Amino acid sequence: AQLLQYQVQELDLLALNDGELEQLELEQKQLSNAESTILLVRNASEICDSENSSILTALHNALQQLGNIEAKPKPLEDAYELLNSAEIQIQEATSELNHFIDAFEADPLRLQQVEERLSSCYDIARKHRIKPVDLVIFHQQLRAEIDQLGGSEILLEKLQEEVVQLHKQYMEVATQLSSERAKSAKKLQSAVNQQLQKLNMKSASFKIDINTDSDAANASGIDAIEFLISTNPGQPVKPLGKVASGGELSRISLAIQVVAAQSSATPTLVFDEVDVGIGGATADVVGKLLQQLGKQGQVICVTHLPQVASKAQQHLLVHKETQQKTSQSTLTELEGEDKILEVARMMGGTKLTQQTVAHAREMLELAG
Repeated sequence: AQLLQYQVQELDLLALNDGELEQLELEQKQLSNAESTILLVRNASEICDSENSSILTALHNALQQLGNIEAKPKPLEDAYELLNSAEIQIQEATSELNHFIDAFEADPLRLQQVEERLSSCYDIARKHRIKPVDLVIFHQQLRAEIDQLGGSEILLEKLQEEVVQLHKQYMEVATQLSSERAKSAKKLQSAVNQQLQKLNMKSASFKIDINTDSDAANASGIDAIEFLISTNPGQPVKPLGKVASGGELSRISLAIQVVAAQSSATPTLVFDEVDVGIGGATADVVGKLLQQLGKQGQVICVTHLPQVASKAQQHLLVHKETQQKTSQSTLTELEGEDKILEVARMMGGTKLTQQTVAHAREMLELAG
């Protein structure tokens, strides 16, 4: 504030008006070139009108010559009028030049004053590292900044009151959000556990833990939410990412997605090893759940179970080839009989029987 006050006082003393700098620079040029200016003006005046030879004398002689022609044709009349007009304009211009010469006064003292004021402007502008032409605007900006600092205590009190009010509004909304989350968590928790039972995770217990802490407020509210799971009887629930295996994570994710899909849709879901450790009826349930999800978005699933594969709308065979130091994976779309044979191979191995192929065909027909 003290620095700003000093800077403003310095600019107050300068008292530079808007547009004054440009006028001073123009006046300085005019006063600096006074001698050469008056000499050039006198030369111009003599060229226009002098006793010996001048533009006016030449024009007057030309008009006399044309005036002696009787019955002048149109081109000569036009030329005569133009010369006459030129004579009048030259006379007026000469009058202005003579008026300037008579009124002109070289003023060394005024030149010194102008140069001293310009020097002050340039020095202050250089000190603040701005262009001299920006001094007036800079002066206004400094004044505004001082005014703002002068009212900083009032502004601070106002902002503190606003913070208190906004925090109150935030806590009202965040508390309401926490209450709604608690209700929804119970519903989601129950629904996911029901799905886990169908997915052959009968001993699993899924829980949603909501830890509310008003001191940890953020854009998402005042809740820290964590999914917990116990996969074996008698064990306490622990964080999902620390307890569940890859296959279990896929099935738990599947259960959550099936429940959540009723109120939201994710564009693409990818499941890998979702069928690890299951088979028979459980695998069939997994396939139906994936098929159900596929009606609301794109589902990509890598599977080795025919019960799961048969439920898909599109089948891609993944085949890996290794040659010396390189390997390459290829995707082949299966349709018609190829699809049936691949499902049969998944059921019965490399040796296919008519019974295995018939079973695969039936499985695909029932899934469709």
